Amino acid sequence: MIEHPLTPLTADEISTAASCVKAQSGLDDNAFFETITLDEPDHDEMAAFRANGTRPTRRAYVCCYERSSNRTLRGVVDLGAERLVSGTMSRAFRPAYRPKSLSSVMRLPRPIRGLWRRWPNGVLRT
Repeated sequence: MIEHPLTPLTADEISTAASCVKAQSGLDDNAFFETITLDEPDHDEMAAFRANGTRPTRRAYVCCYERSSNRTLRGVVDLGAERLVSGTMSRAFRPAYRPKSLSSVMRLPRPIRGLWRRWPNGVLRT
């Protein structure tokens, strides 16, 4: 059981979100997930949690890109009900990362990829 509403998603919750989107969005099998992260509760839900311990519904924000139709889905999955509760399919926005850009980063020499680990504390890591 999740102790706090702002606890990051577990591996099981991420898998649940991905399977819900695959089953309910109508995207093809070649679509890839750019982001699956916690959809944070709003202020009223957090106030209720602090006041009386009422746990807000756990939700996941997803961004999924389908290359074949050049569409991106941005949506929210209710993890308890295991269903896609909202989603916007559009050609107007693109995911921040595409497989091609990620693979080019992985081709960088290992010392360059690991450079951020050697930065001194207090330096902004981007």
